[in-house]
Amino acid sequence: MHRQWVSNLEDEDLIKEFEQSMRTESTKRVLTRLDELLTKKTSSAHKSQLNKDGYESPSWAYRQADLIGYERAMQEVRELIK
Repeated sequence: MHRQWVSNLEDEDLIKEFEQSMRTESTKRVLTRLDELLTKKTSSAHKSQLNKDGYESPSWAYRQADLIGYERAMQEVRELIK
């Protein structure tokens, strides 16, 4: 489990309780499914931006920057839930 999950918790009992709740089978299933959904969203967003017609748009660079930022944020969330 990524330490950021408990970084703001100061009480050791709360930390242990939270860590236990994250290890339950139902929580693992939810996080696994979330990972699958984020992977699919990132992949579909990337594929939609691969359209060559976009190169003719004056805002193409901004769209690419937005896509890269979106993918980076999705990757950060995926790293947290693994």
